[in-house]
Formats: sequence, structure tokens, C-alpha cells
Amino acid sequence: GTAPVSLTFKLMSDMYFEDEERQALIPFVPPSTGGLTAPLTAPLTAVGTGAQRGGTISDVGGTIPTPFHLYIKGEISRPWVEGPDWKIQLNMDVAYDQTVHISTYAGALIVEDNFGRNLTGRLAASTRLNEARLKPGPTSITFGGQSISGLASARLTWRPAYPTL
Repeated sequence: GTAPVSLTFKLMSDMYFEDEERQALIPFVPPSTGGLTAPLTAPLTAVGTGAQRGGTISDVGGTIPTPFHLYIKGEISRPWVEGPDWKIQLNMDVAYDQTVHISTYAGALIVEDNFGRNLTGRLAASTRLNEARLKPGPTSITFGGQSISGLASARLTWRPAYPTL
């Protein structure tokens, strides 16, 4: 037999998104300075002091601020990515073979590595994922941390957003 069923769905978000995903890659550039600093104490190390790299997204698209996915690829210590009015920072090292995925989408706020481990506890206390959005039009993004190899990168992916009716 059959039974009539009535369902009501509630949207998780008050926006809809374009079909085509956009992305921006910000490679890390290690500092050109570094070395030994006097007075010398054991153990001696020669490392760069950390750096940051900025990038500009020429057009985020859409008409309202949109959530995004952030992928931080190692090798980097205490990486952070900052945009207008928000900053995401991890209190951890990201190994050369590790990528951390951070989602700012409603209902899918997630911080995990490519091994499936939950890293939400590694976010800096000041990080607010639900406030991190890319605003329509051009926007500047800054990526930083400490990396000797310069192999680290940050990649953002998003779909331009529009309000629902």
C-alpha cells in the first residue's frame, strides 16, 4: 500500500549560488632575509622569520557576500588568511604532505585535513567562520605564516551568491 506524506523543507541559507565555481590561488613566498642573529645561542638555527603574500580577486561576483572553501597546503606554521572584516588562523603546523580544508558555508562549517581528521580545535580563538565571506566586486586577500620551503599555498573556491526571494 501507500501512505500520503507531506514534507516541508526549510532552506539552510537565504542565498542561492551560481553554477560555475570560481577560485583564487595565493602562493607563499618565503622571506628573503633570515640567518643567524647575534648573540648566538645553542642550538643554532637559520630560518626565515615568516612572511605574507597578498592577492586580489578582480571580481568575486554575485550581489551579496558569499561563503567559500579555503584550502591551505603545507609546509607552513600557524598559517592565516585574511580578507576585509575577517581572519582565519590555524594554531598548528601544516606538513608538506597535508592540506587543511576549511568551509565557511552555513550547515557545513568544517575544518579537516586530507586524512579526514577534524581540526576545529586548532582554529585561533578569534576566528569566526560564520562571518568569513567574500564581498562582491574586487577584494584583497592576504596569506601568511612561517615557512622555510616556500611550498605553501592558500586556495579559495566559491560560487557567487544572490539573495533568495
